[in-house]
Amino acid sequence: MKLSEKAQLRKRAGLTQHRLARLTGICASTISLWENGETELAPETVARIGRVIATELDRVPAVSTNEILYGAAPAMACAGRES
Repeated sequence: MKLSEKAQLRKRAGLTQHRLARLTGICASTISLWENGETELAPETVARIGRVIATELDRVPAVSTNEILYGAAPAMACAGRES
């Protein structure tokens, strides 16, 4: 099973789903569903996750918050539904 880009970036930042959940106030199960493409999150929630991951990745200068959150297509990340 191949990890999603979101999960890869989270792991690259040294975060588990549970640690990311504690840092963002989002359920670990919601993070799992989002990473696996099974749910979409509200833009504010995605931004909160992105800020935490970006903070952890600040030692990796080539990674921007938009790359973390959306990959190459930022417009596709938001559907306004949050679990």
